[in-house]
Amino acid sequence: MLDSKNRMKLVDFGTARDMNNPEIKGSGNSAKGKKIFDHFVGTPQYMAPECIHNKDSNFKCDIWSLGCILYQFLAGYPPFNGGSEYVIFMKSTAEKPIFYDYLFSTEAKDLITKMLERDMEKRLSLEEVMKHPYFEGIDFDNLPTYEEAEAKITQFEAFLISLKGRFLAFKGQDQPEKAKEHVDKVFNEAAENIEKHPDFTNDEKEKLLVRVKLMKEQALGYYGVEDFEWEGMKKDFFSHIKRPQPESSDEEDDSDD
Repeated sequence: MLDSKNRMKLVDFGTARDMNNPEIKGSGNSAKGKKIFDHFVGTPQYMAPECIHNKDSNFKCDIWSLGCILYQFLAGYPPFNGGSEYVIFMKSTAEKPIFYDYLFSTEAKDLITKMLERDMEKRLSLEEVMKHPYFEGIDFDNLPTYEEAEAKITQFEAFLISLKGRFLAFKGQDQPEKAKEHVDKVFNEAAENIEKHPDFTNDEKEKLLVRVKLMKEQALGYYGVEDFEWEGMKKDFFSHIKRPQPESSDEEDDSDD
């Protein structure tokens, strides 16, 4: 959450554990009259394997969750997703995250892979995460303010941020047909605006079109129109979209005349 001065605040400690006072039990997760699962707590897409198996919950579990969040920051969706909690848990405990070069740099892939190490003893610590090459040049003791960071947002990034808001503006997750109409309309308008934008280079336009195509697929998943799963992505999905070509001139070259 952000406060009135745009400072980030952590909230919702209903299932948190006091690591400095382990005798204080967290709320856990249970049904009336049933055994309390002390460690089986959290949002499925971000739960570490040891939490899913109700074996442990400590700082290393938070590293797993942070890895999932970083993945989502870069790709738009969590690394493990599915139509039910059971499917998500099966993927989290048995499958490796899928990385596309278009979305992840070499450093980002390496960092997230190490944060999503299933063996919690081998998983990075927070200190190791902060020292990773992905964060080279970042001074964690002197981070920029919200306003300073906002001022550095590129035109490319600003376009995507605005577009995300438009994709998610439809208020009717129980109306898949209308949601699809909304998503298709936003996508078509965005594609047209990209082509007409005078400040984007051809390379930026191609990259934006690919990213917008991905946002469309994820928006359809968000509204329940169709499932979005990384495993279902076609190998050529992130190849450049063929952009509309200008119409040819009516005058043909009659070199034979």
